[in-house]
Amino acid sequence: MPDRLFNYLIAYYKIVTLFALAMCFVLLPYKSFDPMGEEGLEGMIMHDLYGSKSMPAAARPAFEFAFLLFDLLSVLSLATQYLVIRYALQKREKWAYWYMWGIGFFWPTGAGLIAWHTGAHAYFVSVGIMAVLFFPPLLLLRKYFR
Repeated sequence: MPDRLFNYLIAYYKIVTLFALAMCFVLLPYKSFDPMGEEGLEGMIMHDLYGSKSMPAAARPAFEFAFLLFDLLSVLSLATQYLVIRYALQKREKWAYWYMWGIGFFWPTGAGLIAWHTGAHAYFVSVGIMAVLFFPPLLLLRKYFR
């Protein structure tokens, strides 16, 4: 009989990954990390970096280019993550579990260090969301990958 917790965690990871993938396409027309723009996370980051909620006009093209690269990388990495979950983690392959550690622990840790180093402390909001979404299930999956 299949383990219910394991199946639930796999389903959870699939749903969260597909949602994050969909959000990449939702955010693309906004050319921003946040559809609320200056009133949301982007405004908080701009306040940390520039002292106001708005970005200098000269910085906008570079920001949009960096966002488009980030969005493309996010699409590729989330699609890869979904495939890893569907075809490897679901089959209890140990390497897939360690791959998810990269997503659930090492990615937020690295992003947190970048936020701390650059002084964009508002980015910790995004780091926290990703950590909460992907890290706790790893602890519950641990017993299946010893």
